[in-house]
Amino acid sequence: MMYLHDLWVNFGRDVSLFHEWKKEDNVCLIDQAPLLYVTEMCFEWIVKTDEPLPQELMEHVRKRAYYRKKQERVSSLYCFVICDGRRVMAIETDNTDYPKYRSSLLPRHERIALSVIGEKGREQKHYGYNIPIPQNAYRPQLSFEQAAGLTRTEREKKQQVLNMLTLYEGNAPFLCYIYGEWKEMPSSEVKQKNLELLHKELVSHLKVGWDDTHERLYKVFENMKEVRSSQ
Repeated sequence: MMYLHDLWVNFGRDVSLFHEWKKEDNVCLIDQAPLLYVTEMCFEWIVKTDEPLPQELMEHVRKRAYYRKKQERVSSLYCFVICDGRRVMAIETDNTDYPKYRSSLLPRHERIALSVIGEKGREQKHYGYNIPIPQNAYRPQLSFEQAAGLTRTEREKKQQVLNMLTLYEGNAPFLCYIYGEWKEMPSSEVKQKNLELLHKELVSHLKVGWDDTHERLYKVFENMKEVRSSQ
């Protein structure tokens, strides 16, 4: 078993690079974590889906990781680092059987991981992940085109809006309200539009970049959530 030590991580549902970490983030120190050398396909499955982890992998890493909290060494049931020879990611299941939280590593820790798995004789394991990911298994996340050039805050806002549009696809009252507020268009005009085309226009507008029109759309969603929470 390979191990990494003294790793700073920032676990969350979405992964931010080290230079984007914020003071308010829950950054913590891992005293020890097992390092798994996996195939590219295995890496993709663990990072890009919320599918349950293979039993073999879970038994391989069970109770082998420790967090450093003040002066105490606290055991973690399933925490580990995966590397496919190019990319490195820390995983925390939070005592579940799926990869609940993920974190990038500091650049120097990534280099150490790549150096360790680069030693001769290391074999990549697939842990049963030997088929491509079905389209419907991917976690909701921005594509490269949607995320290109954006700050962490802009990416988070865009992801929230896209999640809501996916959740309420086909919901005529919701989509008509959002579109009308965003376009500052009377509801009577909005209702005359084809619902499917209206939804496609909203999603398509979020495809590239982040500007004042995107910010206005985000604020419409935020205002709607505030109204609902106050009712």
